[in-house]
Amino acid sequence: MRILSLSLIALLALPFTLGACSCEGVTEDPPVVADPVGTLRVVHNGTTATLVVTGLRAPLRMFQADVVVSGGNATAIAPVLDHDTLEGGFADGPKSAFTAVVADSRRLPINNGNIASITVDDGARLSLSKAIAVDANGVRQTLATEASE
Repeated sequence: MRILSLSLIALLALPFTLGACSCEGVTEDPPVVADPVGTLRVVHNGTTATLVVTGLRAPLRMFQADVVVSGGNATAIAPVLDHDTLEGGFADGPKSAFTAVVADSRRLPINNGNIASITVDDGARLSLSKAIAVDANGVRQTLATEASE
């Protein structure tokens, strides 16, 4: 009888214990630091547009920026330095808008300088917006964007 009553108590307590469970695997994105960690700009040269990072307060692990192409399309993105992870979604063909992502699987830092080269149609111009980076400490940061040259 004692085992039966203990089992009954355990069964009745089960919904309360499950309701108190916290899902530790679910996390929200950390807040983005509003003060820009540096500046991202585009330098045009014929059919090439180069993404340039300047004024960094600290090295970055990665950055991404929304890119809009006017007067043509972009067709490829390639590293200028040793960064091995670049994405623009060009497997589907030329783009008039895309998100450029630059990182490195070996955790090589992104420092000031020319970072990526984007192939564009002759006369096409790129504009940047919503540039977000992750610094060496894993903190999400903003990157200021400048009008293209």
